[in-house]
Amino acid sequence: MPNSNYQRGRVFEYRVRDFFLNKGCYVVRSAASKFPDLIVVTPETMFFIECKTSRRMPKNPVKLLSREEYDMALDMVRKYNKPFFLFFREDRKMRALSLGKESDCVYLYELGLK
Repeated sequence: MPNSNYQRGRVFEYRVRDFFLNKGCYVVRSAASKFPDLIVVTPETMFFIECKTSRRMPKNPVKLLSREEYDMALDMVRKYNKPFFLFFREDRKMRALSLGKESDCVYLYELGLK
């Protein structure tokens, strides 16, 4: 039986997935906690998403990622030249942080996240 942390994380992944599906994007979810959690494809681009939940939010949300996850995310940005976003909950709201270039956030603005 899955623990409550796993269930909370999965529910948040589904929430992020559903957000992008409702915007008309194609979304692939990696099952069994594989990295990254989601791959989102739009007519213009594609990008990677890692979803994290925490009862105690660090001042820097990047700290939600392990060092290995952070390094893999940056490697994916360099290798595929596609944006990578960390999605997390803060004050009961869905937030996103670009792990690549700041200009990557334009995709989220266009999709209505911010």
